Amino acid sequence: MNLLVWGLGYVGSVSSACFSKIGFKVTGIDKDKNKIKLFNSGICPIDEPDVENLLVEAGKKNLFNASAILPKSLDEYECSLICVGTPSKENGEPDLSFLKSVCKDIGSLLINSNKFHNVIIRSTVFPGTTRNILKNIIEDTSGKKVGVDFGIVMNPEFLREATAVKDFFNPPYTILGGYDSNSTNIASKLYESIKVDIYNVKIEEAEILKMVNNA
Repeated sequence: MNLLVWGLGYVGSVSSACFSKIGFKVTGIDKDKNKIKLFNSGICPIDEPDVENLLVEAGKKNLFNASAILPKSLDEYECSLICVGTPSKENGEPDLSFLKSVCKDIGSLLINSNKFHNVIIRSTVFPGTTRNILKNIIEDTSGKKVGVDFGIVMNPEFLREATAVKDFFNPPYTILGGYDSNSTNIASKLYESIKVDIYNVKIEEAEILKMVNNA
């Protein structure tokens, strides 16, 4: 599959490096043009063991490139992995502005899309956010229907700093909270080469499992 990774911070960089290592073709999207130049020059601005080497190797194989420009269409991509940050506000609530912006971008691209596109949330959010906020933004922006024109899956990451690549390929488990079985089945294909138990749960359960693991 061809993957779009939205946000090339810590989670997005590690995810891009590891999924390209598996053999997926990954395009990373980030609004920071300086960061994009570094990635495409073979330099990873994220300090994490093995990530830069994996991205350089992927670039040579044409399995990874970074861009600050949105693709013209989603039709050549099977999945979008949203990895943007959700930093805490002063009152402790997560700032969803980056997440909402990406969902609007995906929705605008879905307008002219002719194939099913799976949206996979990797960002940390409170339970209910994906179903009650993010899904609605994509539907309202695109005029398309979840479960029919696009899918949604909450797929939390459990990556520790300094061992993120090892954790990616040797996770304790993989959690998929899909809107429907089709969305979940497509997302599960990302992990076929990783021998680990996959738990299919409700979207809200996937969200709260991430919160609990962080705690």
